[in-house]
Amino acid sequence: MSAITLVIADDQPIIRNGLAAMLGAEADFEVAGTASDGAEAIEVVARERPQLVLMDIHMPNMDGLAAARILKQRFPGICIVMLTTFSDGEYIEEAIKAGASGYLLKDMELDPMMLIMKDCLSGRISYPAAVRPMLATALEQAAAGADSNGNGWDNLGVSFTDREREILDMLLEGRTNREIANALFLGEGTIKNYLVGCYAKMRVSHRGEATAWLRKRLGGQF
Repeated sequence: MSAITLVIADDQPIIRNGLAAMLGAEADFEVAGTASDGAEAIEVVARERPQLVLMDIHMPNMDGLAAARILKQRFPGICIVMLTTFSDGEYIEEAIKAGASGYLLKDMELDPMMLIMKDCLSGRISYPAAVRPMLATALEQAAAGADSNGNGWDNLGVSFTDREREILDMLLEGRTNREIANALFLGEGTIKNYLVGCYAKMRVSHRGEATAWLRKRLGGQF
């Protein structure tokens, strides 16, 4: 299996270079480049085309959230994992909206950090255990701010077929396209086509946005 290529963006050299050295020493990872701010990260990613970007949230010139939004527009298939010292729900929610598939704290051990990055590449939205309570709170707050008069799937303002709902239920559980396909005895390409249609209905462009969109509107159901 070929190594996972990644770009590391962080304005602190000791963090950026330290992560590059540690991950570069692992057989499963290959550091394609580094960047000191969001704008530079976009340039490096455009040049190197990595599979994954490890992106600090707070950086000068352009922060990681803004860079993530641009990268997901230009390279929809890229996996972005946010890296920060902050663990409050506001940033977690914003990371999901920006298209991030994961969220890492800088004081994490290397092994769980690598596991989360691999989970994200496999199609899961992954967050460290310490962050999950804040994530749940952030999503609950977002749901509370939305129109709460509706009742579940029938009041989303968007109509989904029974099959689409079944697939989206599994998406919200964090299952990959392959896992959904196996559960429903369908082809992985068929599941991808269903999801593309669902994304179009929600006017979102990727799995992270779809998850945030659904959780915000379904509220306590998930």
